[in-house]
Amino acid sequence: MESKKIYDKWTDPEVQALLAFYGAEEVQRRFESSRRNEKIFQDMADYLESLGFQHNAKQCREKIKKMKQDYRRRKDHNNKSDSDRRTSKWYDRPD
Repeated sequence: MESKKIYDKWTDPEVQALLAFYGAEEVQRRFESSRRNEKIFQDMADYLESLGFQHNAKQCREKIKKMKQDYRRRKDHNNKSDSDRRTSKWYDRPD
């Protein structure tokens, strides 16, 4: 039986696909209406796999968690200091 290698490193196209799935209204409704979100992250991993990307549900959960933390840190920092603004290619859109 051939095993698939699961990668922890995320490429830009993988992150774009992850954010597209995560940002979908239906997905956000599922997150809001459920305490257990394992199935949502599995669906996310399945979606990525359908696009040819190899990340499991746990990696998707961790990536989203880290990106949300980074977003909050950058937003807090930028609200405190105008001189040293931090930017990101993933979420420098207005809230």
